[in-house]
This record gives sequence, structure tokens and C-alpha cells, in this order.
Amino acid sequence: MHSWLFLLAPAAVVAVSIHKDVVPHLQLDLGSLSLVDHAWDSEWEASTSGAGGRSGLWLVSIDLPPEQGGEVACVTCHPKLFEEWVRTSFMGRGAPVAGPTKPAVAGQASKHPNAPEYWKWRNNQSGAGGSFLHRKLSRPESAHPALDEQRVLPPPDPQGRKMDMANLSVKFESMELAEMKAMAPRLQKMWSERRLVLGPGRNPLLEQMDFVEAIVHFARASPAGWLEDCGPSLRNCTQNVGPQRSFTSNEALWKELEKSFGAKFLEEHRFNGLWSSAEQRTHAKAMLVAIKDVYIFYGGHCLASQPSGPIADTCVAEGKSVSVGRLACRPEEDSTDHGCVFAELRSCTSKDCDPFFEYARLQAPIPLLQTRTERSQVLGRCEEFSRLSHALFASLGYEVRYILDFTDHVWIEVRLKSTSDERQQTWVHADPSENVLDQPLMYETGWGKKLTMIFAVSPWQVDHVTARYTADYEATVERRRFSDETMANALNAVNTRLRTDQHEPRSGGSPHMLSRERSLSELALWGFLDGTDTSANVDV
Repeated sequence: MHSWLFLLAPAAVVAVSIHKDVVPHLQLDLGSLSLVDHAWDSEWEASTSGAGGRSGLWLVSIDLPPEQGGEVACVTCHPKLFEEWVRTSFMGRGAPVAGPTKPAVAGQASKHPNAPEYWKWRNNQSGAGGSFLHRKLSRPESAHPALDEQRVLPPPDPQGRKMDMANLSVKFESMELAEMKAMAPRLQKMWSERRLVLGPGRNPLLEQMDFVEAIVHFARASPAGWLEDCGPSLRNCTQNVGPQRSFTSNEALWKELEKSFGAKFLEEHRFNGLWSSAEQRTHAKAMLVAIKDVYIFYGGHCLASQPSGPIADTCVAEGKSVSVGRLACRPEEDSTDHGCVFAELRSCTSKDCDPFFEYARLQAPIPLLQTRTERSQVLGRCEEFSRLSHALFASLGYEVRYILDFTDHVWIEVRLKSTSDERQQTWVHADPSENVLDQPLMYETGWGKKLTMIFAVSPWQVDHVTARYTADYEATVERRRFSDETMANALNAVNTRLRTDQHEPRSGGSPHMLSRERSLSELALWGFLDGTDTSANVDV
């Protein structure tokens, strides 16, 4: 039995099903991680349909001979880029994987589409010990000027048409949402075989997910760390610092940390409970600085495919790239040891680089540390910086947790002595992507974000911490469109799930599964937080 409660919002009335256990049914749009404000299925499908009953979805497919793998397809991608990639990857040599390039200097800044004042904030930080440590930065230019005239393409024939392009049979199909959903099993199989590219943008298939299920998924995939009766040496410990149930030998992790930061640095900054509040913050800040000194934020520049050779010698970071879409990770990176969620398939405009390369989105700590050499210090974006930082802090004995912002950002919190009462401890904001410590209001007052929901996440517990990051909490409640009571009920359901089925190998999709095993909805969920590029979107 259930009844219906209608929550009033500024511009919408949201229907929430309240079940006998008082757990609401909240549906998330995975393109924005915001609450769906319309009845699911028929009403929503009608509202998302464009002219002629179309929903803005299209499929580009190419039939290759069986010996070359058969059908290859792309959902809502740029047709010309996709065709060029198929020629390179299937009719020539394989698409390169991102590797070392000359160290990036320009174009490293993060993209935060929900933070309209980010660049103003960032420019105020530089020159004053700010977020990018005095590195020379430039605002990203057009990612792919060569495509400017190709972006506006004629609408595909709604019934589909085939075009012979130098012996390639390319088919364009404009599709309704229901048609695309009916193809889900076929698309899922193609994804597992690396024959499907999910076009750029955060949610090309307009996927949705239950709110509780989404939070549980993030929790199970979050980094966790603890020290188990280590004795005098951390090297004797086993630590879970990767996705849940993906255990990392602390000895192996420690060796990689020493390679990146040096044994002396690690010993100097090992947590000491006798330090004062100011001393603890000094050490925590030094660790954030070190991370940004060693690793580079990926800003969309071209990456060479091999550690040495003519391409690695000539491919430079100033070359711009554009996203073709997401692809299942390469077999050599698709393991629980790597934690590869997906690979970004990107096209490079520089004639000195490979025309296409794959940039793997990794989550496991050792492969992240090894990007120091494997990708010439190019670590990744906010997700990768937060996970590597979590591993560093946890390995040095700090209590640390992963913070998830539903307006497209992640960072960490570190438990330190309170500045007001050193007998107390408090969770302190730390943003490793920006090298910022204890500035929790910067996203709202500095970046101009309209915050909705922020959670502290671990595999065993999720806490709602939005109030710490806003000066106007009531405004965040209005934007998220459901009450604190509803939030409490939902998180109670989440934490009950996390406590009761910790040992379930599969429960609504396991976060530690291989990239090729991930569902299309999971890929949309991670695409939002991993900062998937939208620069190659085309309006067809």
C-alpha cells in the first residue's frame, strides 16, 4: 500500500510515492543528478520528444565485414568523427591509448558547467598560492575548430538511410526514446564487446535511476581506508583504498607513494595526534600542494599513445582534442586492479599527434599514482584527484572521506582538530583538484554554484552534509525539491542497504565490476561526475 505526497517546488509539483516504510520513490535524471519533476514513462517521453515526435536521439552504425568485428555503432555522436575513428581503428591500426606526452602547461583548468563564476574565482586564486600553483594557464579555446563547419548537419532521415562512404556503409537513424530503450539489450552487448560508443554529453540515452539506488551505487564504489593493527610500520597493513572489495596491498601502495612523493615527505607528514590544530592544517595543506606539484589536471589536450618514439617526441600538450564519446576500457586496463570505469575516446587536432586516442578514467590508487610515468603526470580530473588524495591521506594515518556534490564535483574531507577547541575533532573541507583547504563556501560564493545536495560517502555510511557548504540552506532544499524528512528517510534506506548487504556480490549492479560489464545507466551516472566532455555535441 502506498499513498501520494505532492511536494511543492518553485516551478514544479513533484509526485513522490510514499511506501509503508516511508521510503520515497525519487527518480533522478542522470544528465543532471536532479529530481525528475514529471510522471515517469509516457508523460516524460512525450515531454522530451522534439518535432515530429522525435526525442533528439540518433544512432550511427557502420556494418563492417565479420573479420573486422561486424556492426559498430555510436549513440548521439558526431557522425563524421565516428566514421573517421572507425576507419582508423577497424580498417587500419587500433585506436591508441592515452600515454605520455610532453608535460602540460596550458589548458589544465577544470571545466565546471554548473559554476558560472569559476574562472573569475580561479584567476583571483593564482598568484596568491592559489589552486594551480602558479602554472601558466589559459582559458580553453575552441576544442576542435576544424569541425566548426561540420557541427550543423542536416537531420538524418527518420526512417534511416545508408550512405556509401568509400566502401563504408554508414547508417543514420533518428529515434524516439521508446525505440532506443527497446534496443538496450543490443546496445549493452555491443558495449561489452567495445563496439559501441556513447556519444559525448552526460546522458546521451536520457537514462534515469532511483535516488536510493544511485546513492548506494556511489557508496559501494567510494574509496575507503583504515589501518588494521599495523604495528610500527604501515607497510605491514592491508588497506582498502580503492572501490569496495578491491583491496590494495599497503606495501605495494607505499612503494608507489614513495616514487611519487619521496620517503622523507611521507615520514614528515605521517599523522600525529599530538600536533596542534594549526600544525595539522599545515601538514594537510602541504600534502595538497605536493599532489598538485606532481600531478596535472587533464584539460582536454592531446595525449601521445606511446611512452617513446616520434609521436611522444612531437605531441605537445597545447594540441586540443574533442570528445567522440565513451568506450569500454581496453582489456589491459579493464580489471578490478585498475578500476577503469570507461575510456574517453578523443580526437586530436594536432598533426603531430595520433588522430584518436583513448583516455582511461581510472579509480584504483596504484594505477592513478602510476600516471606519473604512464601519462606524463596527467592524473585526470576531480574524481581522480580526490581518489588519489584519499589514498595518500589514508595511508599516512589521516581519517578521510569522499565528498560527492550533485552539481558535478567531488573532493575529500579530512578529520582534524577543531580550531575553536583542540579537544574536539571536526571534518575539514579539502579540494585536491584546486589545492584548497578549509574553504567550504567557495563553491557557492566563489564559483557561483547553485548547490542542491552534497554527501559524505563511504562504503558503510552516507551522510548529508550540504549545510556545511552553503550560507543559504533553505535555497538548496527548494532546488532539490524534497524535504529534510524525505531526505532522512531516503538516507536511512541507503544506510540500511549498506549495512545489510555488504557481502552481496551483486545488488543492483556492483560498482567494482569491469567496465565492459557496466550497465548503460551506470555509465550515465559516472559520466556526470567524471566531467564527461560535451564539446562535440551536435544538434541533428
